[in-house]
Amino acid sequence: MEDYIDYAGKFIGTKYSWGGNTPEQGMDCSGFVCEVLRAYGWIGNKKDYSSQQLFTLKNELLISRGIPLAFYGKSQDKITHVAIVFDRDYVIEAAGEGKAETDTGFVRVRPLTYRDDLIGVIE
Repeated sequence: MEDYIDYAGKFIGTKYSWGGNTPEQGMDCSGFVCEVLRAYGWIGNKKDYSSQQLFTLKNELLISRGIPLAFYGKSQDKITHVAIVFDRDYVIEAAGEGKAETDTGFVRVRPLTYRDDLIGVIE
């Protein structure tokens, strides 16, 4: 099976859709991350977790797997965005343009620190 980063990269250009969790209909940030985690059996078949839920479950789901995820928000109790980290300085993310609820945007690569609300990277 291919590397999870290669799998995630296949979605670059996929439409962003707030609340979305399928490549066909579009994905938001957590829907995109869950798609990758689900493809490798790292989470169950639950359709979606929010960014906050992924942060809360990080110890169970992520640390033992070595999957680096970046979490963004106002605090550890107010996580609003999640992305997959690669090459230590970049993320693959599903993100809207401006307000997330506008459903514009797509899956893309950006620098890890492009946002000023980075809470931290969990590996």
